[in-house]
Amino acid sequence: MADADSRLIEWLLHESGVTRYKISKDIGISESTLSRIANGETPMDAVRFGYARMLTDYARSVQSQQDEDASAADQSDVESTSKGGDDT
Repeated sequence: MADADSRLIEWLLHESGVTRYKISKDIGISESTLSRIANGETPMDAVRFGYARMLTDYARSVQSQQDEDASAADQSDVESTSKGGDDT
């Protein structure tokens, strides 16, 4: 069974760089609900469990994608360096 992680939800809403609009469109929670959660108008312990699970799952997928992107960028840097990427 999926769980809900308030730290991941906070990261998603404040630090991930993903807009509330995108989150809303991707998982079907209204922007106004996301704003109330992000602004503290709806305390984390009052968020519907189903919403909290969806936000947690989405945050995990965003983190995974960001990790993959960072890994690919690191690999690209390594390949560029190993090919003598400095033409000076």
